[in-house]
Amino acid sequence: MYYFFDEIQNVPLWERWLNNLYKEGKKVFATGSNSQLLSSEISTFLTGRNKVLKLFPFSFKEFLRLKGIEVAEEEIKSDLLTSSRKAVLFSNFLEYFESGGFPLVLKSGDLELSREYFEDILNKDILVRYNIKEVRALKDIILFLLSNVGRVYSYSTLRNISGIRSLSTIKNYLDYFQNVFLLYKLPRFDYSLKKQKASSSKVYTIDNSFLKTVAFNFSENKGQRLENLVFVELVRREKELYYHSGRNECDFVLREGLQISEVFQVSLDLDSPETKKREIEGAMEAMAVYKRKENYGTTNLEMASRMKSPSIFWRITFNFYPCSPNFKR
Repeated sequence: MYYFFDEIQNVPLWERWLNNLYKEGKKVFATGSNSQLLSSEISTFLTGRNKVLKLFPFSFKEFLRLKGIEVAEEEIKSDLLTSSRKAVLFSNFLEYFESGGFPLVLKSGDLELSREYFEDILNKDILVRYNIKEVRALKDIILFLLSNVGRVYSYSTLRNISGIRSLSTIKNYLDYFQNVFLLYKLPRFDYSLKKQKASSSKVYTIDNSFLKTVAFNFSENKGQRLENLVFVELVRREKELYYHSGRNECDFVLREGLQISEVFQVSLDLDSPETKKREIEGAMEAMAVYKRKENYGTTNLEMASRMKSPSIFWRITFNFYPCSPNFKR
């Protein structure tokens, strides 16, 4: 017999009840929209009896599958795509870039469903669950962060825009956003844990559609949205992520064990000499600091074009997403 439960974390003592069902030989599937399902209670009552699966909005590869388009990994790795095939993929990527990856949003074509998802998560999973009294202040914070994805924020800035004086309250709110998977914090990498914790972080959101339907922007901010897509894909692949900041900045550095294994620089457009210089210098600095020989970037330039610096290899964005989860090249 199989049991399926949704949002069961809202039921008191749910962990013990599931444990009793397991002891009776029942198969149980439990889903939920916040990290209470991943809390310490699971390890207490269901040790060795649970397997946790984190479900993300569709990746670009899953989006293509929804559209009935299959892309073999060998086509990507060996650059076997025809011009017409590339055009089809790029056209679909632009749609994915705008709409995000929520399945029902994609199937219905109704982007406003994304705003409804946001409001439901905010009201039910945060305001009600945590009994928030400063509703306006919390909404000001989440709106500010969504409107500044990929940018460094400080607690003093969040104090000023929200009017909340308590630093612990602001930190709690940020934890709540993470608990319900609305936002992810990206810390600055430093070999000193003390310096790392003292440094400002960046934030990214779980789905690009929120940057269209919720964030407050005066421009399309396509560069920020591209960076957000890459971040979510790296998180989907369970990478330990940081950003690099020294004299220059590099968007993402991936840590494996005791070392930085890969660095990624994301740029929408390198036509401007100033932008090109900034992006390359940031990538090169990160490569030098962490002793990496190769850096991977994503841009909308022509596929597999090499720039002046031979160690920086830029791949078109739709080439990045269908790659295998283990980054084989």
